[in-house]
Amino acid sequence: MKTVSVIIPTYNRERYIASAIDSVLQQKLPKGWQLEVIVIDDGSTDATVEAIKAYGKQVTFVPLPHSGKPAVPRNVGLRIAKGELIAFQDSDDLWVPDKLLKQIPSFDDPKIVMSYGNAQSMLQDGTIQKAIVVKPAELKDGQRFATLLQHNVISTLTVMVRQAALKSVGYFNETDTLRAVEDYELWLRICARYPRGTTAINTVLAYYRVHDQNISTADDKVALQRLINTYNSLWRTSLTVQQRQLVETVLADTHENWSRLSNEQTPSERPPISIVMSVYNSKQYLKAAVESVLHQTYRNFEFIIIDDGSTDGSADLVASFDDPRIRLIYQQNHGLVAALNKGVRLARGRYIARQDADDISLPSRLEKELHWISQGPRRGLVSSFFTYIDESTAEPSITLTFPTKHLDLVRMLYYTNPFAHSAALIKKQAIVEAGGYSEDYGPNEDYDLWRKIAQHWEVGIIPEVLLWYRINPKSISHTKKETQHKFAHAIAEELWELPVPLKRRRQILHDARYYKKLPTDYADTIYTQYVSQQVQLAYDSLRRGKIKAGYPTALAALSLRPSSFNKLVKPMLLAGPKKVIGRLRP
Repeated sequence: MKTVSVIIPTYNRERYIASAIDSVLQQKLPKGWQLEVIVIDDGSTDATVEAIKAYGKQVTFVPLPHSGKPAVPRNVGLRIAKGELIAFQDSDDLWVPDKLLKQIPSFDDPKIVMSYGNAQSMLQDGTIQKAIVVKPAELKDGQRFATLLQHNVISTLTVMVRQAALKSVGYFNETDTLRAVEDYELWLRICARYPRGTTAINTVLAYYRVHDQNISTADDKVALQRLINTYNSLWRTSLTVQQRQLVETVLADTHENWSRLSNEQTPSERPPISIVMSVYNSKQYLKAAVESVLHQTYRNFEFIIIDDGSTDGSADLVASFDDPRIRLIYQQNHGLVAALNKGVRLARGRYIARQDADDISLPSRLEKELHWISQGPRRGLVSSFFTYIDESTAEPSITLTFPTKHLDLVRMLYYTNPFAHSAALIKKQAIVEAGGYSEDYGPNEDYDLWRKIAQHWEVGIIPEVLLWYRINPKSISHTKKETQHKFAHAIAEELWELPVPLKRRRQILHDARYYKKLPTDYADTIYTQYVSQQVQLAYDSLRRGKIKAGYPTALAALSLRPSSFNKLVKPMLLAGPKKVIGRLRP
């Protein structure tokens, strides 16, 4: 004799539990089958237990302390169930009289491990409605992993599954974050493990009672978060490459919808800053990097951490942080640019702060950068000075400084990238208008983005060390140094094809005095950098025929550094005639 075990979890359902049990006990079974009914009470405080005990030996009754999670009593039932087939019933719903007669024959096919059907709505008083839970045309979507990912069409009270299949995937997940979706997550695991093992019966097998205590009902934002939790859990299981790609896509879409809906529903709770960190096998330094963000003096932010296919446990480390501001996003390894663009797309904040997984932001970084960038509507990018730290000891060493004003930074882009990517705070609108990060210039995605932003937005640097930059031999700046220099040179050459931003002699001299008197220990260094910049910019501008910018810069450079006369006199004398000759050439 074969057995089908029916598991019914319940909690405070004295009004409905007897009807639910009766609808199971009254089932007719195919020849050679017997019924086992297991009712697990999750610590009811009403008369539910008395109603169950009235059935005596017709049911196996198991009382539990209250957990509040349907997964807990269902798993208890699974562990004691004797049947090779398992069916699930909810304690407030009903089965149609011939459910088991219709469903058990599905398993005559040995490839089938799970069967389900449709359900019809029922009012609180038991009145059957015309409405059905799943559109008939969509019911078969639950048979395939790809379509089941798009929406859950499997009603748990209609499910029958082989006990062996349940054991192979690990029963229901009892994690708190999966409450109300633990069944969906399990069906997805089964579909992933048995790609052709699920079948839909296109008929009504049960009646779903609609009332105000259904735990599966939720507003759109909560529903999206439940889906995210489901896909996150699924990601951590064994999937094929194709299945993982499907999960990655639907997970990103769901995160994007959640971000949009959150900003629409609760605009007052929208964080001004979204910090974006891409992580790939960075576990060694990751804890310190994450903590440096979480310990900022400015605390109103979301922290988007994209795990780019790590294999060293980086994602688990991030998941261990108990901070609601962290949003851990999973993806396969696509590289830094893809991860950053995804982070920007999912970000709720008006400003994007960057942070690398091996660097350390000093406590006041966000506070000071947000203050600067919010002082003007056209301010689009700000960074800071930064100090190199030793790979292992994190001891500070060399500090890199730059002139800090917009025009000086724009002119500096003709030579180098003065903005530390890991210390940058950028207006999201500026990133979007620039087309996002690009891979066109190798590992110079930040340099390329800054030069685009600087054409339309004000940029600046805070004259203070707000970042510790780790000297890491595995970082891109070390492993791809030659490629980085090659493409950085290409960016600079493209900039030289454009007019050099004009700065008048008087303004150059005025800003020299400004830098010399900056209230920082680095004032002398910045002043020297600034003067050297004027000399070199004058020299190269004149040699390239950029007379409009070259002459006033050269005159200011000579005033600031008379010793540059020998370097500048020849290009100053030849720039004009070369310009004229160039125009006369056919």
